[in-house]
Amino acid sequence: MIQRIQTVYLFFASLVLLLPLRLPFAVFSGPGGEATYKLFDTEFYRKDGSVLVSEPVLLSPILTVISIIGLLTGIFLYKKRKIQLATVYSMMFSQVAILASFAVTIYQANKSYLSEALGLEFSAAGSYGMAAPVLALLLTYLAARGIKKDEALVRSADRIR
Repeated sequence: MIQRIQTVYLFFASLVLLLPLRLPFAVFSGPGGEATYKLFDTEFYRKDGSVLVSEPVLLSPILTVISIIGLLTGIFLYKKRKIQLATVYSMMFSQVAILASFAVTIYQANKSYLSEALGLEFSAAGSYGMAAPVLALLLTYLAARGIKKDEALVRSADRIR
């Protein structure tokens, strides 16, 4: 289990999805100041740490937690490669859904009072949390490729016998 590269990919993908817990997910800046949005706090913070606005967006955190649990579960399905591959593919789908929900959250925040009343617009410069799902999706894809290679290796060994 540990010596398989897809296990490492799945583990790092789950770790990468934990990054939005601490890193700013989105940064909005403009003449009205700067506001950061943290995914699991679901609040917009000013630079001094005070809460600007609280907007409960639960879809992204729920999908992120489901994806983390699914990736960690996929690690322990190493004896059942077909089920492991199906789990990994479903986690890839959930990560695409996470990216879509991130885009909707940013779009709604950009269209809301942040841009109208405060003059703030989305800035990708400090939005490190946005890169986490993309990197996790890449690692999950690499894990799926490794699982397929293992399955092909086992099938070829069965043909030789």
